[in-house]
Amino acid sequence: MDLVTKVKLKIKMNKGKIINILIICGVIFFIYLIHEPVVDMVEKIISKIKEILSTIQKNYFSTYLPPNKTQLQLKQKYQSKIKYYIS
Repeated sequence: MDLVTKVKLKIKMNKGKIINILIICGVIFFIYLIHEPVVDMVEKIISKIKEILSTIQKNYFSTYLPPNKTQLQLKQKYQSKIKYYIS
């Protein structure tokens, strides 16, 4: 038997294993392709949420609290809490 015939026989005998390996490689490649866009999308969503929370914080404390000593203390207290949750 020559080399080509031997290789063909080996491929026929191991056809199931080869197909399984190709399927696994395809799945891994598909996950790799999807990974980057999903990470970018999640980062954009998180940045939008942070932006919205900071806007709410600025608008709430600039318009609804008159400069009273107790309310200024409340403002500082809640601003520090909101900054903690945003970061």
